[in-house]
Amino acid sequence: MKNIIILLILFVGMSSCGKEEILEDRTKASACLLKMRDYLAKELYCKEDAKSSYSSDLIRASYEGKIVYYSQISCAECLVTEAETGYTCDLDKINLEDPRKILDRKIVFDSCSKQYSE
Repeated sequence: MKNIIILLILFVGMSSCGKEEILEDRTKASACLLKMRDYLAKELYCKEDAKSSYSSDLIRASYEGKIVYYSQISCAECLVTEAETGYTCDLDKINLEDPRKILDRKIVFDSCSKQYSE
């Protein structure tokens, strides 16, 4: 009985410790990057739990001479296909028909850490 009470106290104590909210620092991002982050906001997420973690981050790449932005799932245990569409800073939709032509990929917004990088 004593062990059950101790386990119950530990469980309640640990469950009350929530994760701190991570705030994004938008001051270090370019106007274009912020525009694309806001435009693709519904596609960018971070899921972390005891079973697995995965996210959808904002990627910047070059495709046929144009800089494009798109969301891409990052997951160690998932099979992920290449993005089919991307967007320029002018919000022109670009069909990414040939994945071999997507060059210089870089994560420019990490959805879990909420960090920007140019």
